[in-house]
Amino acid sequence: MDTDFLSDSFTLPDGLVLTIRPIRQDDAGRLQEFHSRLSQETIYYRFLENHPVLLDKEAKYFTTLDYETRVALVATLVTMNKEDIVGVARFDVFTPNQEDTAEAAFVIEDRFQGMGLGTALMLRLARRALAVGVYYFVFTVHWTNEAMLKLLRKSGEVIERHQSGGVYDVRVQLSAFVDS
Repeated sequence: MDTDFLSDSFTLPDGLVLTIRPIRQDDAGRLQEFHSRLSQETIYYRFLENHPVLLDKEAKYFTTLDYETRVALVATLVTMNKEDIVGVARFDVFTPNQEDTAEAAFVIEDRFQGMGLGTALMLRLARRALAVGVYYFVFTVHWTNEAMLKLLRKSGEVIERHQSGGVYDVRVQLSAFVDS
């Protein structure tokens, strides 16, 4: 599938320009390197467990997508002819019986957090979701992850929020975010 239409750029407040593009199968090693640069807290917030190493089979799974029911975008920084992943956003449609709803997740490298990159990835991911008939994202967020909860509050209309065992399951309607 041609995914060039998903490629874009994003300029950070300090003027640094990142590329936002679909993840590719050849990104598996870059994804593992990215994971190794994340703090323990960031990893915990993403996986809700201690997950110090992204295994080869996990990297392969995360980089093998159909761009209809499983979509992932990466933000990359190119320096000295090396491309590094600095952020990832993804969604997976729940089931064929729930095609309008997908589980979504984001992770931003620590040094790039708080600069608007999460919002930029959310907007682009939401646009792709709406284009393939996904109208709702569900996020599982640790109750202390204030940055993610703030992003969700401004990213769409939160229509459900349930707390259980220290995590929130937050359902967001995407059209409100994309239309704003």
